[in-house]
Amino acid sequence: MKLIKKIYEKINWDIITSLEWFVISCFLISLPFVYTTKLIDAVLRSRFLDLSIVLLVLTGILVYKFYKRKFTFYFSKVDILVFGALALFLVVNIISGFSGVINQKEAIVQIFREITLALMFFYFYQFLRNKPKGKDVVIKAVLVMTFFYLLIGFIQLSKADFTQFIEADKYYGYYLRQSISHVKSTLASINLYASFLYLSLAFSTYGVIAFKKFWRIFSVILIVGAIFFIFLLASKASWGALGIFVISVSILIYFYLFSIRPKETGRPLSVWLSTTLLLIPFLTITAGVYVVEKTDIQIVNVVIDKVQQVLKPELCLNNIYNSDNPTTTQTRTLVWGNTLQMAKDNPLLGVGPGQWRIEYAKYGIDGFEHNIRNGTTTFQRTHNDFFWIMGETGFTGLILYLLIYITILFTAFKSFINNSDLKVRLAQGVFFSILLGFILILFVSFPRERITHNVIYLLIFALVLFLSDAKNLKLYAVKSNLYVLLISIALIVISGFNIKIAKNVFDGEVAARTIRSALVRKNFHVVMRAAKSVDNSYYTLDNFTGPMAYYKGVAYSNTTKDMKQAQKSFTEAYELHPYHLPTLNNLATSCELLGQKEKAIEIYNKALAISPRYKEALINKSIVLFNLNKFDEALQTILQIPFYEKNPEKFELTVVTICRKKSTFLLNRVDVDKLKVWFQDENKIKATFVKIQKGNLDFNKTILEEFGK
Repeated sequence: MKLIKKIYEKINWDIITSLEWFVISCFLISLPFVYTTKLIDAVLRSRFLDLSIVLLVLTGILVYKFYKRKFTFYFSKVDILVFGALALFLVVNIISGFSGVINQKEAIVQIFREITLALMFFYFYQFLRNKPKGKDVVIKAVLVMTFFYLLIGFIQLSKADFTQFIEADKYYGYYLRQSISHVKSTLASINLYASFLYLSLAFSTYGVIAFKKFWRIFSVILIVGAIFFIFLLASKASWGALGIFVISVSILIYFYLFSIRPKETGRPLSVWLSTTLLLIPFLTITAGVYVVEKTDIQIVNVVIDKVQQVLKPELCLNNIYNSDNPTTTQTRTLVWGNTLQMAKDNPLLGVGPGQWRIEYAKYGIDGFEHNIRNGTTTFQRTHNDFFWIMGETGFTGLILYLLIYITILFTAFKSFINNSDLKVRLAQGVFFSILLGFILILFVSFPRERITHNVIYLLIFALVLFLSDAKNLKLYAVKSNLYVLLISIALIVISGFNIKIAKNVFDGEVAARTIRSALVRKNFHVVMRAAKSVDNSYYTLDNFTGPMAYYKGVAYSNTTKDMKQAQKSFTEAYELHPYHLPTLNNLATSCELLGQKEKAIEIYNKALAISPRYKEALINKSIVLFNLNKFDEALQTILQIPFYEKNPEKFELTVVTICRKKSTFLLNRVDVDKLKVWFQDENKIKATFVKIQKGNLDFNKTILEEFGK
């Protein structure tokens, strides 16, 4: 009872009755538990739907207060620059999304996602200005949210098996990651979990600076837990960001102690304190170097291993991965190269929101690993949010985004220099350093895809603006009832339509997961029902960029055998994603089965222009050429597939069939009895094929050398 009484006394009921902060706090605290196994990605679409519902509720609160004249818009000159650039960024997205994009519905989904995030940022800031006491409430809500993410992480960690890591004598980083591969909390991946915990340090550090007693101790515990996991998860990006954060904070503290404080107080630091402070970095670095060089602690070896992966990528796991396949770093470099070319081709407005994952394959995927270049899997993200923005909205969108980010950084730094409140000064220094380090994560990962990351770093943006010197802050009270009505209607319509889109894509991913499961069981009737369920919705591509219409075509091919209807579905899929390899392959096959052989070859060639080593297309093209009596071309096509790789089942049969047919044209020039023995032995035919392939030999000459008269 005493504990309940203490909690009751500590609650600021005036803030709780401020409904917007209550809603925001409940949203943040519940976010770690918004998770469903009905989806392919358990959190991406579910949290977007959750955010959309919260946005509508907040919009309703804002509209009510706006209508009752209990809400005022606040803007400083910096605010106008930030939100003006944000508004222009949205305009660029809208114009780009309606400027001849390939997949209009994907563009609309992405546009409304950007609008949702922009409105949340705007609401965060304006709610802070209208109810300043909400600052501590929302920061404490983030601390509780972080606690739950950490708690789930520790539960997952308790189930880890470190046997391989303990027994390893090299590749320590690899075996550590294998041991803890399931430790993701509820953030989909190790790297995303680590990057969230990095962002959370902004709030837990603020808690140490500004809060007292329980919340200060709680914040310290969260800092320790976050740093523990960041280090354990061995995410190079988060390590680098944390390093930037520590260095930046250290520089700011030294700058304050040696430059700002003496000027403000008129008292310089003592010689003893100055000397001690100057020696600390030197001693720390020396001790670190000694530990690395003189000890054989495995966790230290993990650090060395991970650093080598950055400084000497050619040494990374060469005997673990197939040498024919690129490393993760090399693959990302290929993706970035495609994205740069995309931006060069569309410099002003990009290819359009939501179009990157469609268009990147246009620039070729031959250098990617086996499964990607054969259409089994797809690369879904740039792993560089700056490039992602550049590819989809051009250099215009990238410049506007950078303008917002740099303005926030500059505002935080300026506030650290000029603010007279020490707590605010320290908080702004922390926010500045966190955002500075976060640039590295944005450059090598995809946090902007994730709702949790977006909400947290946009809240940091809002706090930076709110805590900045607001001498030039101006009130903008809308007095016209007509303007109030129009703004209210616009916000409600946008928020309501956004829920429709969010629900569409949520239901669509439920259908996509059903399709994936049904394909494994070869239950094509279920595939058909699930694919048809998203007709006329905004969900057109699944998480792996497979058009939902493509699955409908697959179902028609395997149930009704109605190839005309299947071709219609594959054509629809092609219009949604003209660079999706399985769609191209199946569309060409349907053309071939309907007697449109020349058209089939044309479509196979489109697939091979994207991925020259795409095995399904090479085999099927060779079959069509064979059926057109173009035997030389058929053989040259099938020769492009390495014989001893993992190939489709029909590959060897196609090889044998083509080689047999080709040999019949040499009957009058060979020993028929010898050729007959060869002709009837598939293994000998395959051996001849491999010989021709490895030596880049001519088929006719090889046969004549072996069986000539």
